[in-house]
Amino acid sequence: MKQRAYNLMKRWCDKLLTYEIRLPDPNVDSGLICPACHVIHGRFADLVYPLATLWAKTGDDRYISAAERYIDFTERNLRRSDGSYRNDLGNDWRGITAFSAMAIGDTLLEFGGRLPEALREKWTGIFERLSDFTLRYFDTFTPNINYYAGASAELALAYKLLGKPEYLDKANHWEKFCRGRFDENGLFYGEIHGIDFVSERGCRGIDMGYDLEESLPLLLRHAVLTEDGGKLAFYKARLLDHFEFLLPDGAIDNSFGTRQNKWTYWGSRTSDGLLEGLALVLDEPVFARAAERVLSLWEKCTSDDLLSMPMSEDAGEPTCLHHSFCHAKALAALVNSETMIADGSEALLPLESAKGIKAFQNGNLLTVSVGGWRATFSSIDIACYRGSDNSGGSMTLLWNERTGPVCASTMDSYIPSEPLNMQYLRRAESSPCMTPHLVINGRRTVTDKTARLSQDGRRITASGDGWSSGDDGSSRDDWSSRDDWSSRDDWSVVYDFTPDSLGITVKAKKAKFVLPIICDKKTPAALAAFGERLTVGSLTVESDKPLRADVAKRVFNQVGGFEYIPLEADVDGELNISVRIS
Repeated sequence: MKQRAYNLMKRWCDKLLTYEIRLPDPNVDSGLICPACHVIHGRFADLVYPLATLWAKTGDDRYISAAERYIDFTERNLRRSDGSYRNDLGNDWRGITAFSAMAIGDTLLEFGGRLPEALREKWTGIFERLSDFTLRYFDTFTPNINYYAGASAELALAYKLLGKPEYLDKANHWEKFCRGRFDENGLFYGEIHGIDFVSERGCRGIDMGYDLEESLPLLLRHAVLTEDGGKLAFYKARLLDHFEFLLPDGAIDNSFGTRQNKWTYWGSRTSDGLLEGLALVLDEPVFARAAERVLSLWEKCTSDDLLSMPMSEDAGEPTCLHHSFCHAKALAALVNSETMIADGSEALLPLESAKGIKAFQNGNLLTVSVGGWRATFSSIDIACYRGSDNSGGSMTLLWNERTGPVCASTMDSYIPSEPLNMQYLRRAESSPCMTPHLVINGRRTVTDKTARLSQDGRRITASGDGWSSGDDGSSRDDWSSRDDWSSRDDWSVVYDFTPDSLGITVKAKKAKFVLPIICDKKTPAALAAFGERLTVGSLTVESDKPLRADVAKRVFNQVGGFEYIPLEADVDGELNISVRIS
């Protein structure tokens, strides 16, 4: 496994180096120009750790020279007067300073004795300055919870390297702060502005992309650095709790998260990756199995030697460098791990067993594991950013062991709330909603805050009041308030799971049901002459009402990273659909 991680890290890093700008102007010299975003992403110097790893393994000085240039670029162009780093030249956010410090600190911890003395002293001085900033910064305001997890790990690392007691005191303070923010299901919350916010429905700010790819690995790292067995046992248990959303192929189901706007099938666009945490606990079979699955998915999603969205190459979309230079740190952690790797061949991940329906988020998040089906449904009533609604009782994910992902949610409206961290499309003018939904009076039910979920055996029912428009014909951006709405459009969608099929019964008036099916250009698709059947590879969708789909066209969405065939059917009364895989 470590050799595979090394090979993949080298592929990514060698490719990343080809995007380096070499010009006399110090404002751009040594920056990496992103082919997808046409900017220099500010955090690219986090490559210092994987590049130093390659230097140590190969003896090739071009790797350590590149690492030095990238840190120097950051010092010239992104350093603020308070000693911190800004996220990008166009983004003054400073919280990422902790993550930049960790990349330098990990390099010093692992290779400090081998670095040239002048370089070691220079990087140690930078690391201390960044750590001093981290020590005081997070007392001044309240960011999302992942930054406190980052501070707990970075300051523990700073204590190990520099020995200042105040680092350890604050590291323990923030770890304790984080440890108190797990819900009754063991899920880490606080990925929302207002960490302890609880919605009217009892939902909290939970995001699997950030939890599994950033916060939990950082908290595990804190436990290891502080050599606290009790903390380590606690965070191992919480990691297993979160594996309820780790798919059998190593993907992270963040189809419902508060920061789903940055979801890509393998995780989150700008986080470091689950392997960073798993590298610390490989001596347990279930974690070794998880690491193998995650690594395999990263290999599968590597296109043109960069970590890509699953179907971006097929869609003709270039790959953002951010994916690779962040996740390369996790590969370096695995390569340098001293933990013995257990045999995970007999272990099972939680979602490799069919356990029926489970409830989270006070019953507003339901997961299904029946036969080969895995599915997620959300009526969560909070979202972090404009356009990121993907609730409304929607089936946010449908997955099958024979095909992989069948349906996957996107944002309702692709609004780049983090413009430098969210990719624009090159081959399309828009990113339409690909979450399965109803359209009633021109509105998608993904924003219907009246929607609720219920379960009975293997059946899940999503329903809503669907209040439409006022007497004056006015409209709203969402359906969250009923106070001045006069007409009702009740709707319901019932999902019946069997080991071999999924039955969908839709009830609504003068509505349209949209079921986008994931399908790349290589997979054959055909619509029957009278619209009663759609076949997509081995998947068959049948309906008692005519279906509509342009089987020659694919719609790509950068949330999730899939191509789709949007399947539609009119509903005025009842619609019955079955989904089978041969």
